[in-house]
Amino acid sequence: MIETFLPVVTVLCLSTAEAQAQPKIKIHVQVIEASTKTKGIDPQLKKLKKAFRGYQGAKIVDQLEATVVKGSSISLEILRKSRLLSVTFKDLAKDGSIRLKVAIDAFKFSAETTHKKKNATVVLAHETSDTSAIFLAVTPKLE
Repeated sequence: MIETFLPVVTVLCLSTAEAQAQPKIKIHVQVIEASTKTKGIDPQLKKLKKAFRGYQGAKIVDQLEATVVKGSSISLEILRKSRLLSVTFKDLAKDGSIRLKVAIDAFKFSAETTHKKKNATVVLAHETSDTSAIFLAVTPKLE
């Protein structure tokens, strides 16, 4: 019985050590609603204003910041809790580039993003009607 138990303990220890060796990133996600009918860009979105071309108004409707290890995901219920946004930490390249997968299953929307600079923000858009769209500003930061 001891012989069977020891290898299991060793595997668990290796698994725990492996998890601790995984790179960690902090992911900051802003969920933004933009419209051609409303005016005014949220002051917090000043740096991203160019991303909203064609839209007169944009406001942050939700945001999340969380730390994850490679292979892990964060999720956020968005748009009045009717949709689930997930962001998965896919890979950390040798050059420091961070690759993520961003998805909203209800919209059949999925995109892989590569962030090449420190704190690089990628803005993704999905049109929700003729006059509105949802934008996702995703910023990972290596910890």
